[in-house]
Amino acid sequence: MFRWIREHRERALQASRVCCVAYWLVLVVATHWPQPDIVLPTSDKVVHLLAYAVLAFLVGLQFRTGAWKTRRWHYVTAVIVCLWAIIDEVTQIPIPGRNGDVMDCLADWIGCAIGIVGVVIIARVLKTRAELKSQVGTSESFVKSEIG
Repeated sequence: MFRWIREHRERALQASRVCCVAYWLVLVVATHWPQPDIVLPTSDKVVHLLAYAVLAFLVGLQFRTGAWKTRRWHYVTAVIVCLWAIIDEVTQIPIPGRNGDVMDCLADWIGCAIGIVGVVIIARVLKTRAELKSQVGTSESFVKSEIG
C-alpha cells in the first residue's frame, strides 16, 4: 500500500481531498439532521470523539502533505477543526432534538487531538520506512561495488 502511495502521489492526494470534503459534508448533514429517537449502544461523546478524530486526520493530511502544505500544519488543523466544533454545536441549538453541548465540544476537541496524533504517527512510520529502504539500497550498491 505504501509503495502505491509513493508511486501515485498525486492520485493519492486527490483521493484524500475528495475523502476529506465528502466526510465533512456527511458530518455536517448528520449533525444538523433532526435527531431520531434511537438509543446508541455507547455514549454520544465517544461518537463525537471518533467523528472529529477522523475529520482532524483528513484535514491534517491536507495541510501536512496536500496542496496547502505548511510546516505548522498541526496548529492550522487544530484551529480549523476546533472552531468548526464550536460552530457545529452552536448551529445545532435551533434543530429539533439537537442541542449545543459544551461536553460534546470538549469530546470533539479531544478527537481533534487524536486525529492530529494519528497523522504524526503515519508520517513517522512512512519516513522511517523510507529511511530504512534508502539505507538498504545504499548498502546493496556498496556491496556490489566492493565485489565487482
